[in-house]
Amino acid sequence: MIEAQPTFILGQLENTLLRTAGRGANLCALLSDDLDIRSTVSEMLKTIEAVQKEDIRGYQLAAIFDADSPAIDLSKKKLINIETEIMHFLQQLRATKGQAPLSIRALSFEKISYRGLQYGVYNSVHFSDSTIIFQNSEENQKLKAGLLQSIFRPFLASPSGDDSTTLEIYAVVRELQPIVRQDIVDPYTRFGFAAGWLCEADGGQVSIIDFSTIRCHFIMTKFALQNMVHVLPLDQVSSIRLPVHRLF
Repeated sequence: MIEAQPTFILGQLENTLLRTAGRGANLCALLSDDLDIRSTVSEMLKTIEAVQKEDIRGYQLAAIFDADSPAIDLSKKKLINIETEIMHFLQQLRATKGQAPLSIRALSFEKISYRGLQYGVYNSVHFSDSTIIFQNSEENQKLKAGLLQSIFRPFLASPSGDDSTTLEIYAVVRELQPIVRQDIVDPYTRFGFAAGWLCEADGGQVSIIDFSTIRCHFIMTKFALQNMVHVLPLDQVSSIRLPVHRLF
């Protein structure tokens, strides 16, 4: 997420990115060639190497393929009881699809790796991975932007008490409502999906979605004076499809 004020100076962002990339490359070369410096800043090197493994857009794509990364981190999930309203919605949704009923219990996660991308809960240290573009099948596949409030995987209702979870993973999302103001005309919508759109910074209804409806992440740029945000989809990231997902 980026806090920014528009300056309308062409090339300023590109110049900053190029200068930062150049400085990073020079630093890496210096650390690689000078053994004395490497021994002095060994801890810093670990951080730099971890950053270099991250996807350039900030979503830790490379960690999915890292052999040192654990497949499942049991310390990052907890057992919860699903709220009554959410439970009622999920039971109705699964009934329409002919799926088995759910137990009130579920596993909750602050972070999840799904189809090669990482997602996190907004009110956690993983808030930068909480921005999502998703499709609402009930509204003609309309694309919406939102922030992940919780991620959970319910248990199936079983008379025998078996602790088997569903294959589906669900999320509670706070939707960001597109700007509809008389004094503001969204300049981005005329360029299509790739340019993004403006949304209200506050409010927005809460929805429960299946994780399979998520299309990609987005970059959220805040305009504090106007109390609005710009949503810029990162749809290129979602082109990578892995057959499995990993829970943390």
